[in-house]
Amino acid sequence: MSRRAFGAAGLAAAFAGAARAGDDQSARLRALISASVKAEQAMDPVRAEVFIDPLSDAYGDRLLAALQADLRALAMIDRGRLGEVDRLAYDVFRYKTEAAIDEVAS
Repeated sequence: MSRRAFGAAGLAAAFAGAARAGDDQSARLRALISASVKAEQAMDPVRAEVFIDPLSDAYGDRLLAALQADLRALAMIDRGRLGEVDRLAYDVFRYKTEAAIDEVAS
């Protein structure tokens, strides 16, 4: 086995081990982010199948409720059990969601 193949195999094994340690939390985080993106796309006035007025109070209320639900779901994920990459994704998702809540709520 070449050094490159050996290194790649070792790296793959290390990632697999790390993924198993926090698998459930990682899967929950990825599912949350995926669902959040899909919900955001569904509320996008340009992509929506039906007319959505982004300036209406109803739209703002719906958007705020979705963002707050995302934060509540994120709080149920144990950040400490995530791998390094997933911790970064967790932090970025939390930051962007909190910033969006501040923007919508103001």
